[in-house]
Order: sequence, then structure tokens, then C-alpha cells
Amino acid sequence: MAVFTRLKTWVSNEVLTASDLNGEFNNILNNMAPLGIEDASADVTAMQATADPGGVGTESLATTLLGEIQRLRYAIKRIVGGAQWYVAPVIDLGSTIDTADITNGAVTNIKRAAINTAVSSSSGVGAGNSSNTFLDITNLFSSITTTGKQVKIETMGDGSGNQTNLYLIRSGTQAGVAVKLQRSVAGAGVWSDITESIYTTTVGGASQVQCPFPHLNYTDSPSAGSWDYKVQGRVIVTGSSPAIVYDYSVLRVTEL
Repeated sequence: MAVFTRLKTWVSNEVLTASDLNGEFNNILNNMAPLGIEDASADVTAMQATADPGGVGTESLATTLLGEIQRLRYAIKRIVGGAQWYVAPVIDLGSTIDTADITNGAVTNIKRAAINTAVSSSSGVGAGNSSNTFLDITNLFSSITTTGKQVKIETMGDGSGNQTNLYLIRSGTQAGVAVKLQRSVAGAGVWSDITESIYTTTVGGASQVQCPFPHLNYTDSPSAGSWDYKVQGRVIVTGSSPAIVYDYSVLRVTEL
């Protein structure tokens, strides 16, 4: 029913005049604006009524204006995330969502950005050298493109299930190894030392000495760009037939 009313109530056998007819049609035409159309909220139940419009391929088509309104209410209700379509939204749709708007523990792994990390191939067994000059350790080389955040570099087990070690083979009583981490602009091959660790021990009898801290663990601060990282090693020993050895290790580089 319209909000506006008729101009005249007719009785039987009354003469229809042009002015009466034109006036009634003008009344309709002049009031067929939103302010003249009846509402769809006769009471709270009617105001809350919604209709599911369906999804793409399963659409539910409205056959009346009331049906259109109820389908629009349904869509609004989904957007605001409240009990009714007219409640205040859970999150202000006009503002940027920040961490305070996210329920603790609500972000699942599938929704998180992938970790920017690169892992080298395995060193295999017995990778190393017997020189007191730094040389590359087999396969302990990784490349990564960063956004300017800090980068964690570490050697770790290769996941094969084999024991990962850094140790020194020697026949003297004084044993030592040095391990160095280097960085270069990706592909440039111009290496800079960024950290070096030295492990020494004095023992007798055994021909193999396992170092007290077998893995590199370093945090670098490169600028944004693409970088190569690699591990080198050498022996520091007085004795015969020394050799530094890495077993079943990889080099992992992760942007924090």
C-alpha cells in the first residue's frame, strides 16, 4: 500500500469529470517517489526478514520488490557480520584493518604469507677440506631476495635422518677448525666475510674430534636486494693429515 491517499471517494452513478480523473492520475504520478511508497517494516519481525539470494549458479530470483529488499538485507547481514543486517559491523568498513581487529589465534597457517626462505642442497657425507686455507663447503650455498629485513643464516640437518656433524679428523693432539660465512650480491661472485667461528681443543688418542658448536647461526642485516650466501671452512691444527668435515648439512637463509 502507498503512503499517500486518494483524492476522492466515488459513489454510484456519480459523474466522472476530466478534472477528477486528471487529479487522481496526477496524485499517483506525483507521489510515486521513494517517500510515497510503503515500507517493508510493519513491525520488527518484518524489518528483520531476509531472503537468501543464493550463489553464482544457484541464484534465487526475487519476484517482488519486497523480495529484492530482503535479499539485499541478507547480503548486508553477511558483510557486517552481526546478528541483524542493521547492527554496527564487527569491523569499521571505512578503516584499515590492523592486528587489533583480529581475534587472537584466528589466523591459520594457510592464511599467512609464505616465509621467505632458501635452503641449499645437502653437503652429503664428508664434505670439507684438509687445507689451512678457506675453501667452500660442498653445496652450502643459498640465494635469497630480501625486502630489507634482517636475515637469519644457519647450518642445520638436511632432513635425511642421518646425524649431522661438523668435526675434525687429525692425528695430533692439538685440533681446531675455522668456519666462515660470506655474502655477495647475487651472481656477482664478489664475496665479503660477515662472520667467522673458530673451534679448538686439545685431546689425545682419538683420530676424530667433534667440535663443541657444530652449526652456524648468524643474523645478517643486508639492504633490500638479491644475495648469495656460502660457507667456507679450514683446519687449524698441529699434527698430520688434518681435515674439516661436514656431514648431512644444509645452509638455510630466512628473511625475518
